[in-house]
Amino acid sequence: MSRTPLKKQNINEKNIMDIAYECARFIVFREGSKTCIRRDDIIKHLETTCHMVRSHFKEVLGPAEEILKQVYGYKLVDTGKNSYIVVLNTPCEHHEGIYDPELRIILIAALTHIYMSGGTVTEENMWRFLKEADLVGELEVDKKNILRKTFTEQLYLEYKRLEGEDAECIFKWGLRAENEVPKMTLLKLMSKEFDKEITFWPDQCRIAEEEEQKQKLQ
Repeated sequence: MSRTPLKKQNINEKNIMDIAYECARFIVFREGSKTCIRRDDIIKHLETTCHMVRSHFKEVLGPAEEILKQVYGYKLVDTGKNSYIVVLNTPCEHHEGIYDPELRIILIAALTHIYMSGGTVTEENMWRFLKEADLVGELEVDKKNILRKTFTEQLYLEYKRLEGEDAECIFKWGLRAENEVPKMTLLKLMSKEFDKEITFWPDQCRIAEEEEQKQKLQ
């Protein structure tokens, strides 16, 4: 026998929590792709499995976010485009979200280069850096496409063409990286590599410290 639609039930805490647990389970299942989860996809799933009425989604989402945080260690981030991404609730110093060690090294190297370069690098500059670091060869198109496409779709990186007829393409940090990769960790790696205090890079140090303070307030 199917459930009674939520709009015909007494809306109580148990109704909301039952649907919130299903919402959290669905989000965790979809998290494996590392791509955006459309708000409508979540709602349609809950309408189908729990007979939730669309207007009650906001009531369900709050408890679902708390379940994600307390049970799974995840945080739901609104992309501002009617979709969400799932990130680690606590920034990960070793970033285990990328399972291939080689790709993880390439990603961290790319993020570090962008961060130390002021937040944006041109595509040409990125390939030159990764080639000099002996991480991506000039003819390794597959690896380049991982940065252009895979890491972009997963929101670790943002890759776009600037305006203008002869404009270059640039790389920036993506929303997932902003939420999962602590800048202070990258700065300390640079400090160790070059045997310098982190204050040697004042702008990057300020940004990293501000990020740490923001994390403490959350």
